Amino acid sequence: MKNIKTFESFSLDEFESGYYPAGTEYDPSAPWNQGDPDTVRGTDVPSSKLKFDLIGSDYAETAILKKKDDGKLYAVYFDPGTEEFMEFMEVEREVVGRDEDGDPEYEYNWDNAEVDDDAILAYATDKSAEGIGLGLTGWEEGKVTTLDPQVAEELLSLYNFITSKMEKAGTHTSYLNKQKYQELKKLIELLTPIAEG
Repeated sequence: MKNIKTFESFSLDEFESGYYPAGTEYDPSAPWNQGDPDTVRGTDVPSSKLKFDLIGSDYAETAILKKKDDGKLYAVYFDPGTEEFMEFMEVEREVVGRDEDGDPEYEYNWDNAEVDDDAILAYATDKSAEGIGLGLTGWEEGKVTTLDPQVAEELLSLYNFITSKMEKAGTHTSYLNKQKYQELKKLIELLTPIAEG
């Protein structure tokens, strides 16, 4: 007679959880045993010094902000590919060796750097030191600009274009784009009465 184990009597080795391929759970070179990458920002502005709260952003080039001290709305244009903005982005770094003084030399992985709330707020705080822009002129000069009907109309045009493009492509319900689509729709609702003046 064969000795057949039932499901209830089957148990894993006491050292393995069953969620990993056999023998790899404690392998130090396995991806799940790797530590989080070391990340840095070129300029890290403490939250106590930030002048704005983020109302919303497309995380590609524009953001709507609310000034902490007076509650007024502002808009800012940014280009994530410029050194001026990248200085505020969080980026992974890896030690690749040592220099002649024995200090670590780093390689930065800009391909994985993403625009986040902290980068936008720090950038806007830094840009606002140059002065607050007014109307489309201030917007086109790249300043943090008061959100007036003209600027709101410009942002509405951009956000409507992006959302309609997503709807036509059928990507507005996809896992990757659903949250961005909903965020843009909220910004459109916020901007519509401002643009109508």
